[in-house]
Amino acid sequence: MTIPQLDSVGLLPAGVWPCSLADVNQQFCWNDHRQQLWETFAKFLDEVYHPALAPAALWIDGSFATGKEDPSDIDVVVDCHGHPSNLCTAALELWWYRQSELKRLYKVDFYLRHPSIPNDLGAWFQYVGEKTAHRLNLDVKHPKGILSIVP
Repeated sequence: MTIPQLDSVGLLPAGVWPCSLADVNQQFCWNDHRQQLWETFAKFLDEVYHPALAPAALWIDGSFATGKEDPSDIDVVVDCHGHPSNLCTAALELWWYRQSELKRLYKVDFYLRHPSIPNDLGAWFQYVGEKTAHRLNLDVKHPKGILSIVP
Protein backbone atom coordinates (compact mmCIF):
# COMPACT_ATOMS: atom_id res chain seq x y z
CA MET A 1 0.00 0.00 0.00
CA THR A 2 1.17 3.52 -0.68
CA ILE A 3 1.78 5.97 2.13
CA PRO A 4 -0.41 9.04 1.67
CA GLN A 5 1.08 12.50 1.31
CA LEU A 6 1.46 14.61 4.44
CA ASP A 7 -1.26 17.17 5.06
CA SER A 8 -0.80 20.95 5.12
CA VAL A 9 0.77 20.91 8.62
CA GLY A 10 3.09 17.99 7.85
CA LEU A 11 1.14 15.09 9.36
CA LEU A 12 -0.06 11.80 7.95
CA PRO A 13 -3.84 11.65 7.51
CA ALA A 14 -5.55 9.83 10.40
CA GLY A 15 -5.38 6.06 10.27
CA VAL A 16 -2.96 3.16 10.28
CA TRP A 17 -1.06 3.00 7.00
CA PRO A 18 0.34 -0.42 6.05
CA CYS A 19 3.60 -0.05 4.15
CA SER A 20 7.02 -1.52 3.58
CA LEU A 21 10.33 -0.35 4.96
CA ALA A 22 11.24 0.69 1.40
CA ASP A 23 8.09 2.86 1.26
CA VAL A 24 9.07 4.62 4.50
CA ASN A 25 12.63 5.13 3.30
CA GLN A 26 11.42 6.60 0.02
CA GLN A 27 8.92 9.01 1.59
CA PHE A 28 10.63 10.08 4.82
CA CYS A 29 14.38 10.11 4.14
CA TRP A 30 14.53 13.32 2.13
CA ASN A 31 17.60 14.87 3.78
CA ASP A 32 20.96 13.73 5.18
CA HIS A 33 19.81 13.90 8.80
CA ARG A 34 16.77 11.68 8.16
CA GLN A 35 18.85 9.28 6.06
CA GLN A 36 21.34 8.92 8.93
CA LEU A 37 18.49 8.19 11.36
CA TRP A 38 17.17 5.58 8.94
CA GLU A 39 20.58 3.92 8.64
CA THR A 40 20.79 3.71 12.44
CA PHE A 41 17.24 2.31 12.50
CA ALA A 42 18.35 -0.36 9.99
CA LYS A 43 20.99 -1.44 12.52
CA PHE A 44 18.24 -1.73 15.15
CA LEU A 45 16.30 -3.96 12.75
CA ASP A 46 19.32 -6.16 12.04
CA GLU A 47 20.68 -6.37 15.58
CA VAL A 48 17.53 -6.29 17.74
CA TYR A 49 14.25 -6.67 15.87
CA HIS A 50 15.01 -9.51 13.44
CA PRO A 51 16.82 -11.77 15.95
CA ALA A 52 14.33 -11.37 18.81
CA LEU A 53 11.07 -9.76 17.69
CA ALA A 54 10.21 -10.73 14.12
CA PRO A 55 7.43 -11.40 13.02
CA ALA A 56 5.74 -8.83 15.28
CA ALA A 57 4.42 -5.81 13.42
CA LEU A 58 6.27 -2.53 13.78
CA TRP A 59 4.59 0.83 13.97
CA ILE A 60 6.71 3.83 13.06
CA ASP A 61 5.67 7.14 14.51
CA GLY A 62 6.88 10.29 16.16
CA SER A 63 8.32 13.30 14.42
CA PHE A 64 10.08 11.03 11.93
CA ALA A 65 6.66 10.24 10.41
CA THR A 66 5.93 13.96 9.98
CA GLY A 67 7.29 16.84 7.95
CA LYS A 68 9.76 17.87 10.66
CA GLU A 69 13.17 18.45 9.08
CA ASP A 70 15.33 17.19 11.94
CA PRO A 71 13.62 14.59 14.14
CA SER A 72 15.77 13.43 17.04
CA ASP A 73 14.76 9.77 16.80
CA ILE A 74 12.32 7.27 15.33
CA ASP A 75 9.46 6.15 17.56
CA VAL A 76 8.85 2.42 17.16
CA VAL A 77 6.05 0.34 18.64
CA VAL A 78 6.40 -3.43 18.50
CA ASP A 79 2.96 -5.05 18.47
CA CYS A 80 3.03 -8.36 20.35
CA HIS A 81 -0.71 -9.04 20.23
CA GLY A 82 -1.39 -12.49 18.85
CA HIS A 83 2.22 -13.70 18.97
CA PRO A 84 3.80 -16.52 21.01
CA SER A 85 4.65 -15.84 24.62
CA ASN A 86 8.42 -16.11 24.02
CA LEU A 87 8.28 -13.22 21.54
CA CYS A 88 6.17 -11.18 23.96
CA THR A 89 8.59 -11.92 26.79
CA ALA A 90 11.59 -10.85 24.69
CA ALA A 91 9.84 -7.62 23.69
CA LEU A 92 8.78 -6.90 27.27
CA GLU A 93 12.35 -7.41 28.51
CA LEU A 94 13.70 -5.05 25.85
CA TRP A 95 11.11 -2.44 26.75
CA TRP A 96 11.63 -2.78 30.48
CA TYR A 97 15.41 -3.20 30.73
CA ARG A 98 16.94 -1.76 27.56
CA GLN A 99 14.74 1.15 26.47
CA SER A 100 17.35 3.84 27.25
CA GLU A 101 20.13 1.76 25.68
CA LEU A 102 18.11 1.35 22.47
CA LYS A 103 17.58 5.10 22.37
CA ARG A 104 21.29 5.77 22.82
CA LEU A 105 22.58 3.14 20.38
CA TYR A 106 19.94 3.24 17.66
CA LYS A 107 18.09 6.57 18.07
CA VAL A 108 14.94 4.47 18.55
CA ASP A 109 12.33 5.46 21.09
CA PHE A 110 11.08 1.92 21.76
CA TYR A 111 7.53 1.19 22.89
CA LEU A 112 5.56 -1.98 23.21
CA ARG A 113 1.99 -2.97 22.56
CA HIS A 114 1.59 -5.98 24.81
CA PRO A 115 -1.45 -7.77 26.26
CA SER A 116 -0.27 -7.08 29.83
CA ILE A 117 0.05 -3.31 29.28
CA PRO A 118 -3.31 -1.62 29.94
CA ASN A 119 -2.89 1.44 27.68
CA ASP A 120 -3.40 0.81 23.99
CA LEU A 121 -0.50 2.51 22.26
CA GLY A 122 -2.24 1.98 18.92
CA ALA A 123 -4.82 4.58 19.92
CA TRP A 124 -2.38 6.82 21.81
CA PHE A 125 -0.01 7.18 18.86
CA GLN A 126 -2.83 8.32 16.59
CA TYR A 127 -2.88 11.76 18.25
CA VAL A 128 -0.20 14.42 17.93
CA GLY A 129 0.69 14.63 21.63
CA GLU A 130 2.15 17.56 23.54
CA LYS A 131 5.42 18.24 21.71
CA THR A 132 3.96 18.15 18.21
CA ALA A 133 0.82 20.01 19.30
CA HIS A 134 2.97 22.79 20.72
CA ARG A 135 5.26 22.90 17.67
CA LEU A 136 2.32 23.03 15.22
CA ASN A 137 -0.13 24.97 17.40
CA LEU A 138 -2.67 22.13 17.49
CA ASP A 139 -4.75 20.44 20.16
CA VAL A 140 -2.97 17.44 21.74
CA LYS A 141 -5.85 15.21 20.59
CA HIS A 142 -5.50 16.29 16.93
CA PRO A 143 -5.64 13.01 14.95
CA LYS A 144 -2.77 11.82 12.81
CA GLY A 145 -1.72 8.65 11.08
CA ILE A 146 0.90 6.04 11.95
CA LEU A 147 2.87 3.66 9.73
CA SER A 148 2.45 -0.10 10.11
CA ILE A 149 5.10 -2.45 8.80
CA VAL A 150 4.03 -6.07 8.82
CA PRO A 151 6.95 -8.37 7.99
